[in-house]
Amino acid sequence: MLSIMVALFILDWQLALIGLVFMPITLGPIIYLGRKIRRQSEIAYVTGENQDSLIVEVYASIRVVKAYCLERHKLDRFSGLYQRLARAGIKKWQAKEVINPAVEFIGMIGMGVVLAYIFWVGRSIPELVGFLTGMIMLYQPVKKLAGLNTYFQEARVGANMVRAVMREEPTVRETPEAKSLTNISNLVHFENVTFSYGDEPVLRGFEVELPKGTKLGVVGESGAGKSTLVNLLLRFYDPTEGRITIDGVDIREVSFESLRGQMALVSQEIVIFDQSVADNIACGKLDATREDIIAAAKAANAHEFIEGLPEGYDTRLGEQGTRLSGGQRQRIAIARAFVREAPILILDEATASLDSKAEEEVQGAIDRLGEGRTVVCVAHRLSTLRGMDRIIVLEAGRVVESGSFAELMERNGAFAAMARKQGITSSAV
Repeated sequence: MLSIMVALFILDWQLALIGLVFMPITLGPIIYLGRKIRRQSEIAYVTGENQDSLIVEVYASIRVVKAYCLERHKLDRFSGLYQRLARAGIKKWQAKEVINPAVEFIGMIGMGVVLAYIFWVGRSIPELVGFLTGMIMLYQPVKKLAGLNTYFQEARVGANMVRAVMREEPTVRETPEAKSLTNISNLVHFENVTFSYGDEPVLRGFEVELPKGTKLGVVGESGAGKSTLVNLLLRFYDPTEGRITIDGVDIREVSFESLRGQMALVSQEIVIFDQSVADNIACGKLDATREDIIAAAKAANAHEFIEGLPEGYDTRLGEQGTRLSGGQRQRIAIARAFVREAPILILDEATASLDSKAEEEVQGAIDRLGEGRTVVCVAHRLSTLRGMDRIIVLEAGRVVESGSFAELMERNGAFAAMARKQGITSSAV
């Protein structure tokens, strides 16, 4: 473009000035249509995400969708998203296809003005041919740059979305000077811990000591802060005030791997990976041998049903373990905790979703798993806490009662009231 412009000024600077007056005007449609392409690309990206999310949601909840006859409703939602996506695509392509004709149209007006000026001043035919050739050559790269702008505007949307993700920072970070936590020998101590997800505190001045081997039960109504204790101990969050120490070391000063390597988690949300049974159990300890895996399965009362699977320990369990019952999935999770051999065991509503028979089988495995370990057991079913050394009752983030199962029942306080709702009486203790 620059070389052609120089050549035009050498040929006739007056004609060049007149012809190039229209060059900046071509930027108008390029900028306007480029913004339209970017706007429609943003709509297409967001609508595509919503459409993908809807598909995953429907397939993951297909039983509920069928049970409530929501097929037509979900299909209508999908159709609406698809039509919006199609409209955005059409408008984007319309804008892309209009850019070149718009540039050519403005360029032809400019050439027409130049022609009129040439005839008015009486320039020769050779001058006319040479100058018009230069003008035509000049607008070709302008059209190419306009086309390049359309690709840039499309790519810019996706790049900005990637940038937004890459700028995200975790709220809990490992310090560069993080120490390694090994060979726990003393106690876990929650020191005046206060925590809030927003403005309202979930835990308020929480204080508790857990000497090695202590079994602590945690109960309370929904929202009392039970699961928050687990999240803080695993350092998914950091306390707003106070600190948590293990053997006197603030857990914020140790590495994630060494901290979580001292803990085994069994929760209500059972996660089974689309791998073999052996691989699922080995997630607790990646270098576990086949002997370690089998021993852990036996300890978790899982060996017998695993042997009955088509390929035994090499049976692939499918997404979320769809080939297993709830109790079987939970026993796989317990076997995963067994093979980890961690000194701290965290049980977060581990039997809440099981029926009474499965709960009895799983509870036996959990009792064996807790032997010789420090246990933090969050439970809704109070009957599972009979073997705890100490039970604390949380209300609005504060400890309102503390003691053994029998002691709390005798006090006839908040714990006893919850127990009676579940059919547990003092005579049954």
